[in-house]
Amino acid sequence: MKIILLFLAALASFTVHAQPPSQTVEQTVRHIYQNYKSDATAPYFGETGERAITSARIQQALTLNDNLTLPGNIGWLDYDPVCDCQDFGDLVLESVAITQTDADHADAVVRFRIFKDDKEKTTQTLKMVAENGRWVIDDIVSNHGSVLQAVNSENEKTLAALASLQKEQPEAFVAELFEHIADYSWPWTWVVSDSYRQAVNAFYKTTFKTANNPDEDMQIERQFIYDNPICFGEESLFFTR
Repeated sequence: MKIILLFLAALASFTVHAQPPSQTVEQTVRHIYQNYKSDATAPYFGETGERAITSARIQQALTLNDNLTLPGNIGWLDYDPVCDCQDFGDLVLESVAITQTDADHADAVVRFRIFKDDKEKTTQTLKMVAENGRWVIDDIVSNHGSVLQAVNSENEKTLAALASLQKEQPEAFVAELFEHIADYSWPWTWVVSDSYRQAVNAFYKTTFKTANNPDEDMQIERQFIYDNPICFGEESLFFTR
């Protein structure tokens, strides 16, 4: 009983000292969109840490999706959900309508034009949640549907495809891999060992993200990343003996 009382006291103390968001929901939303100008840097939807504009659960979903994507490939996040675009000019935010559902959740219905001279308008709902003293985006719902549901759905499909390859016997597992070798629903980096996958990721980061050589001069290096080694390469290519 004493332990329970101490736990409740600690919980009450945490609740009392919880820092409320320093900005209102509308201020936060307007601050996000004000950076969508030709002379400004728009926030990255997949950002993590203190600069993140999204909630923890969206970050977790995007991180998983990134991990399930082959190095060098683009995962689900191939556009900016905040502006529902891949490119923008001087975005014009026409209206922001806030509906507070409770102390920690709110809906922000925004209407904007991606380009200043564009007549076409986009309307979508930003599902906002209060986390760590800030309002952040917990989901975006547009005529395409829910961002969070879309990411989770893609992750679930990839994980299900990987799970379907698993067999009790190694011979059956290898046979299953070759049966689906032309099926691009599963990343080959997730049917190899952790050390192999880490080597591939490290090779990609050091060779392609830091090198200044044009792609045509890196044909051999490219095969280590873009070719499925189960049928085109050898694991030993990534290790020194």
